[in-house]
Amino acid sequence: MSSNILTLIERPTYQPPSAVGAEIVVEQLLLYSVSSSYMQVFPTTLSEPDSRSGVYLYVCLYGLLSLLIGATIYWQPGSLTLSVTPQSLVGPTTLGISLATALTYGSFISERFQRLWADARIRFTGLFVLMFGVQVLLGDAPTWTALTLLSMCLASIPLRVGVYAHTS
Repeated sequence: MSSNILTLIERPTYQPPSAVGAEIVVEQLLLYSVSSSYMQVFPTTLSEPDSRSGVYLYVCLYGLLSLLIGATIYWQPGSLTLSVTPQSLVGPTTLGISLATALTYGSFISERFQRLWADARIRFTGLFVLMFGVQVLLGDAPTWTALTLLSMCLASIPLRVGVYAHTS
């Protein structure tokens, strides 16, 4: 039995003939994994501005996200140190409300942004940059980042309900 393990360990792995071949394989894997038909968690009808169940889902998800960010601000796990004062609330709150307005407009009203976001490469790149950007910003400016995210989540809930009320 130990000889079988050794042959598995010593067996050479597949190496693509060139870097171009490896890039093509990675690109095809990314396209396969990010394509909308395989990544779709919720039906597309939930993203329509006049979808009542879409509004319920949106409010629940953003409410849960607000609770998680609020709990992070309150308990400050790990090495995250936040100093929340009344003076430190003005800037992040203004930025969060502005971001929530822009994202709600882009997601539910702007057809140009919706067509752009439908591209799998753009969506993957955007989410990838967002994910790492938030991590970097939490390390550099944790109070601003956490408060901006919290105010953005809280402001986007009534904005989404307003879009639903306006379109239905």
